[in-house]
Amino acid sequence: MDVVRPKSRLIITSESSDMSAVAALTSFSRSLVRRDQMRAGGSAESAIKRVADRIKISRGTFANIVRQKVKSVCISVGSRIIAASISDIENERKQLEHERELILSVAAPTNADDVAEVEAHLEAARAVLARMRAGR
Repeated sequence: MDVVRPKSRLIITSESSDMSAVAALTSFSRSLVRRDQMRAGGSAESAIKRVADRIKISRGTFANIVRQKVKSVCISVGSRIIAASISDIENERKQLEHERELILSVAAPTNADDVAEVEAHLEAARAVLARMRAGR
């Protein structure tokens, strides 16, 4: 649900206060922090700082979203969190595909079922990301 607040003479949509949307943004934010920690190492606090800087929001605001200490989130902040999450997922998919190619080039797969399962998961990821890009 969007909260509509007057600004001058215009009425603009400024924040999302739907608790399920806030919970989803918290989940996305935690995933961003977790992935950043895996990439760069360090503590959760240093990962929060790096992610907040990357998506251009204040570190305190981002930390509060991660800790689910907010009741609403500005639409523009939510959009940046979602865009960063999609970007991270796409980068992970590309990395997995690259690793798969390296493994297949070095050695023959020991189990064809495992290779087929990896291919199916990657195809599913490609399809979902394509739908997300198309705005569905």
